[in-house]
Amino acid sequence: MMEDKSKIEQIYERVEQYVSTSVELYKLKALQKVAETATSILTSVILAIFGLLFLLFVSIGLAIYLGEVLGKMHYGFMIVSGIYLLFAVIVYALRAQVLKDKVNTYIVRKIFKD
Repeated sequence: MMEDKSKIEQIYERVEQYVSTSVELYKLKALQKVAETATSILTSVILAIFGLLFLLFVSIGLAIYLGEVLGKMHYGFMIVSGIYLLFAVIVYALRAQVLKDKVNTYIVRKIFKD
C-alpha cells in the first residue's frame, strides 16, 4: 500500500512539474511575440519618420521650384498643398476597404507568426 502511494505521489509531482513547465513555456512564447511585435512596430515608426522627413523636404523643394516657374512663390506652395489635399481625399475614401484590412492583417500576422 505504501508503494502505491509513493507512485501516485511521484506521478502527481511529475504532472505538477509538467504543468508548471508548460505554463512557463507559454509565458515565454507570449513574451517573444510581444517583443517581436514591438520591435516591428518601432522599426516601422522609425522608417515612417524618415519617410515623412524625406517627403517634407521634397515637397518644399517642389513648391519652391513651382513657385519660381510660375513667378510667385505662394502658387507653388498652394499647388503642392492641393496635391496633398487630393491624396487625403482619396485615402479617406478608401480607408475602410484598403487601409483597415491591411493594418489588421499586418498586426494579426505579426502576433500569430510561428
